[in-house]
Amino acid sequence: MGQRGSARTSRAVTAALAAAGLALLASPAAAGSSSPTWEVPGFFDGSPVIEGAFVIPEGTIWEDDLVIHHGTLTVRGLLEGAVLQRGKGGVYVAKTGEVTGSIYETGSGGVRISGSSRGVYEKGTGSVIVHSTGSVSGEIVEDGSAGNIDIRGKVSSSSTDMVGVGIQETGAGHIWLRSSTRVSGLSVLEQGAGNLYLYRGAKVDGLVTETGPGALVRP
Repeated sequence: MGQRGSARTSRAVTAALAAAGLALLASPAAAGSSSPTWEVPGFFDGSPVIEGAFVIPEGTIWEDDLVIHHGTLTVRGLLEGAVLQRGKGGVYVAKTGEVTGSIYETGSGGVRISGSSRGVYEKGTGSVIVHSTGSVSGEIVEDGSAGNIDIRGKVSSSSTDMVGVGIQETGAGHIWLRSSTRVSGLSVLEQGAGNLYLYRGAKVDGLVTETGPGALVRP
């Protein structure tokens, strides 16, 4: 396809996301409330909107934020910006794919990372999966009613200025930290009815805490 978005630099997007990240972590929910911890950032206003499924092929660069409505976004190339997915569908970042901004998913689908991205924010019914080849530079927040967080790859802090919990689930879903999990500079918090599964071999450079009615399980 080879389409290139209009004038917005990834540097500007990065600055906006960093500011949003600090606001999120300073919110009451990040301190222990069960209320939603994030809202869709305003910088998506005016961004290109695509109806239905869309693919960024390997070797292709998309230089803008992007909104996907009722479709799945597949990133095999480079997306220099942030992503908002609404409605049916989800987001898949392939092994060859990279998203320089964060991923926001508010519909019924989930987010799967086999390549790399910044933070991931999900508040629909889908789950967030970071595969063994995947890496996320930033926090992962799941505020949906039933979605899970399944970490098999690497998750790290995106900035020395970020504070508080970095991987958080507030609904009925679970958190899985598989044996191949590597989390650096972030803590893990499960606040809802789901369990937190910590597998032998998983390495977390931070606190691992279950504060809801669920249990901390070591399979």
